[in-house]
Order: sequence, then C-alpha cells, then structure tokens
Amino acid sequence: MSKLSFALGGFALVPLAFLTTVAVASGLLITPTPALSAPKLTIAQKTMDHAEVAFTDYLQQVEETSAIDPQALESQLGGTGSADIAMMVVDGYTGDELYSRHADDIRTPASSLKLISGVAILDHLDPAHRFTTTVSVTDHQLTIHAGGDALMGVEDSDDRAVAGRAGLKTLAEDTLAALDEREATGEYTVAVEVADYQELHPDWEEEGMVTSGNISQVTPIATFGARAHKSSGTDRVHDPAGFVASTFQQHLDEALPEDSDLTVTLADQSVTTETVDGEELASAESATVAEQLAYGIEESDNQIMEVLARQAAMASGFEPNVTGVQQMITETVDEHGLSNTTIADASGLSSHNLTTASDLVEIVETILTTPELSPIDEGLPVAGSDGTLATRMDEGPTAGTVRAKTGTLAASVTLSGITTTQDGRPVYFVLISPQDIGGGGILDARSDLDQLTTALTSCGC
Repeated sequence: MSKLSFALGGFALVPLAFLTTVAVASGLLITPTPALSAPKLTIAQKTMDHAEVAFTDYLQQVEETSAIDPQALESQLGGTGSADIAMMVVDGYTGDELYSRHADDIRTPASSLKLISGVAILDHLDPAHRFTTTVSVTDHQLTIHAGGDALMGVEDSDDRAVAGRAGLKTLAEDTLAALDEREATGEYTVAVEVADYQELHPDWEEEGMVTSGNISQVTPIATFGARAHKSSGTDRVHDPAGFVASTFQQHLDEALPEDSDLTVTLADQSVTTETVDGEELASAESATVAEQLAYGIEESDNQIMEVLARQAAMASGFEPNVTGVQQMITETVDEHGLSNTTIADASGLSSHNLTTASDLVEIVETILTTPELSPIDEGLPVAGSDGTLATRMDEGPTAGTVRAKTGTLAASVTLSGITTTQDGRPVYFVLISPQDIGGGGILDARSDLDQLTTALTSCGC
C-alpha cells in the first residue's frame, strides 16, 4: 500500500491508507498514488474531513498534470552542475525512471545513508515505543539505569519536546521525593548503569569525527544527543553517560535543604556496565521512537541515529556494537535488493559506506510509499524551512517544495528526496557529488546540487 502526502491550503498530510477508507466508503476507484511535496503538520490535523476534500482536490490535480517528457527533462538538467554528479530522477506517480547519469557509480552516501538506517531501525523497533530511564536505590547507591534515551534534557521534563521530553532535573526531584518518603539519611552516591555498547567505529576516529564533535561515545543515555545544551551543533560532551551522572547529582545536591541529613556525591566509578538491582525510586519516559527518528533525520543527528541503531540491533538479536549495527542494517539492504550498497555505520559518517544513486532512489521511493515508514518521511528537511535545509534553496520554486535528506563529507555531498515540478508532478531524486571532493570542495558541490534541484523543480516538462 502506498502513501500519499500532499498539501491542501497548508492543512493536511494524509496517508493513502487513510484515504482508501474514505474512497471505498464513497464508491471511488483508487489507483496507486504517490507522495507530493508538502509541509509537515501534526497528527491532529490529519482529519477525515480534510482527507475527503484533499483527496478530491488531489485527483483533480493529477488529471490536470501531464506525464513528464524525459527528453525535455534531460534538456533542462543536462547543462546544470558538474557533469560528474551522479543523479537519478523517478516519476513519483508512475515510478518510471525519467533521468539518470552515473546512477550506478559506487559513491559515498554521507548522511543520506540515514534513510537506509532509518528503514532498518523501523524494521525492528516499535515506532510508538518510549525509552524509560529509571533510578533505583541499593543500600546507599543511587543508580540511573540507561534505557536508550539519548535525547534527555538537562532541566525540567518537557512534554511538548522531542529533545528534552525527559528532564534530569525532574527525574532528580522525583528521586529526592522518594528518598524523603523513605526518610533516607546519610551519604548516597550516584552512578549510571549502561549496556556495554560504547564502542566507537574506528573510521570515526581515523577520520576525525570524534575530535570534531560530529559524534561522541555511543551510550544508551545522553542529554540532547551528547550535548550539554539543546543544539544541533558539534559541541558534544566527551563522556555522555558521565555527564548525565554528574548533572543528576548536581540537581539532587541543589534541591537538598541546607539542614538535610542526606548528602549525594558521585560514585568513584560513575559509569558502570555491571547490572545493578535495586528498588525503583523514579522514572522518566522519552519521546517515541518515531519522534526521535524524525528528529534524527531532520537534524541529521549522528548520535541519535547510532543509538537508535544499537537499540534496533539488540531488538533484532545482534550485538549492540559496530558489527551488530552493520549486520542489522545489511539485512534491510538485502531485503530491499540494494545490491550496490555497503554498510559501515548507521549515521553515514564513515567514508566506507558505499551506495549508488539508483539504490538510494529505490529507498527514497520505498519511504515515501510505505505508511509504516512515515517517521522518516516526516523528518525530511524542507528547503528554506527547517533542519539541514533551513538555509538552503530558501527562495523561488524550491522553498517549501523540496523535501530531502542532506549529506556532507569530504568524501561526497548528497541530496536525496522529493520535489514537485512546475507542472505539479512529484518526482523522487538523488544527487551525489563526485567522489573525494575534499573539505575545500564542499560548498561548491553543495551549490551544484542545489542548482540541479532548482532546475528539476522549475521544469515545465
């Protein structure tokens, strides 16, 4: 069953599965329909009334849209950007290939790989699942049990946020309240218990991804994607779990009355991989897997994607380490017939991830035509609006129309997603720069990809 995402006066994004119910009830005959470029809205806005009106409106739009002429498209795109750019364009309505060049050349996908790892994550994790962080007490030790939430907040819990849904300050206050009920006194220590999956990919260290702050230790607990403050930058802490322990301890210490008979300090070993059993005092839940994954796609957050991938590896029976993640994602690659794709990690940071434009466009089409994969669709950045496309293609026909996953490495620059042509025809596209452009070539390569995307969107073909 395919998924239809489209706009009606800025009001609705509607899955085709939902529209099928509407259409069958009213006796309409439905043919498979594609995903159209649209702004992202809340689930509350996806109502039946909107669906009925929007579906009728969309059918009328399709009737008025002629098929794209591949020769006209080739004329439009042929002279744009570097001739060495790998590119593939597919009609979003028929699924027909419209244009390609170097589409089967093996290249580095950079963060466009997150589309593939996102599919693998949703193959193994329930999108409605929430990661639970608990605090227990054993004798005089307080243990924070990491549950997979790498988007905890430093301060109060925020039910409206994805990053910071569960806040350490709130968790500390709830813990202190439970200790008060027990009339606890004396000195307590704080430690974090984590699953043993902090291994760093050797490529990240060799290629400077850790020292540059593109990723940190991969731990099943962290604040704001291994940051001390909410941001999407590279200001990551070196020891995410240790930072959680010290921040939690500080909140407890600050909340204690001056005359309290209770003191709280960090344990000598503040992070442990040994299982600690104790009486639960407090807990906090994360945003859903779907919300965290959409966030990871929109912000291209390497830390979040790697943590989610290790949780998915565990759920699928693999070890929560580099090898387990490779095995888990490779299963998905094989299931989708991506014969020219090689997986090194989940984030796309490694230059040893390899794929082709034809393989990537296959996964783009799968994402945009599969309701179960909607969290990835909803996370796609919108040109000139949000995420990693907030300041790109922010004028003209591309602004608010192009929705695509970006990718940037010294090895390559990529763009993979969906746009709508001047005539209203939806098209899936993948662009990959020439290989090994180097750090100095990134801006020029990005400009070339944006020019090609603008030419595609502007095409009256």
